[in-house]
Amino acid sequence: MNKRIVIRGVMIGILLLFSIGIVSAAKESQRADTCVTPEDELRIEQDTTFCPGRYRVSSIMIEADNLTLDCNGAEMEGDLRRVGISMTRNQNVIIKNCVLAGYRKAIAINGGSRIKIMNTTLSYNVVGLHTSGATLIDSTGVTFVDNENNGINQPVETEEKQRGETIRARFDNQPTEEAIKLFRLEEQNQSLVFDNVSVEKYLTIEDNQRSVITTVITPLTDIENLIMYEHVPKNIADNASKIEFDKSAVVIREDPDFMIPIGRVTVKSKITIKYKIGKKVNIFQELPVTLVASQRQEEPESLPVPEIFEEEAEPFFSRGLLQIGLLFLIVLVSYVLYRFEKRYI
Repeated sequence: MNKRIVIRGVMIGILLLFSIGIVSAAKESQRADTCVTPEDELRIEQDTTFCPGRYRVSSIMIEADNLTLDCNGAEMEGDLRRVGISMTRNQNVIIKNCVLAGYRKAIAINGGSRIKIMNTTLSYNVVGLHTSGATLIDSTGVTFVDNENNGINQPVETEEKQRGETIRARFDNQPTEEAIKLFRLEEQNQSLVFDNVSVEKYLTIEDNQRSVITTVITPLTDIENLIMYEHVPKNIADNASKIEFDKSAVVIREDPDFMIPIGRVTVKSKITIKYKIGKKVNIFQELPVTLVASQRQEEPESLPVPEIFEEEAEPFFSRGLLQIGLLFLIVLVSYVLYRFEKRYI
């Protein structure tokens, strides 16, 4: 009988060790899945950790007191028109490990007190850190890089230094229906290829007097006869003669609107096109837009190719598999114990 008790104790101990291992693995898996993906107008009401990565998001709002927002190294980019992270009359808030670029205001603190910002970089924003009516703000952990106005703790600069600085910021390419109609692509047997290219646009202000618009086009597939169209609002230039391109550009209208023939491009190659404007562009006004099109070609009829969608694999411990695994392990150990006792005892 004593021998049987000892064997059962050993088997139960093994079972417990296995169970502890599975539970620990489950907890680690759950920890990995607790990060939050930043998104537009996300509301933060408790301690939150973002998933690492690069995101185009705006208007993240902190709406509770006594919490920590850990960006976990996430890099967030704006469109120069909206705010990155904001809070209103909050107390005891920590923001850390964030990288924010390209916002009208990267972080906006309206009222409140005891706000601490740690290990955070604010770059290429109109205003880096904006505060209004807030007290006890610790921003010593903030690194400011090439903001038009750093905001709080901005060093006093001489007029000569302000004239000599260069500001560069990314802005969204937002073609409107009106802009698309201007170029009459259908009449020219052309079609837009936005699904097959990535378009990035940058505004650079030099010496507070001149502006440079840079467009970077990255094809996501090989394209024949790629054509770029550029619509420049009149608030930026009222005539084509006031714009200087670095590549051959065809003036479609003096309004001004341009066409830049590019030709055949291959996947992931980069096409960079710049033009200069002899004044400082106001980033809060309407900005230029780029259309990317290609000449249509007659293609032989072919059968449609079915699309195959792969479902993303879910974590092992979803759908209650943890409980099923533990139950199976208990049954297995009980059976082994039964067979062992029957054979040797």
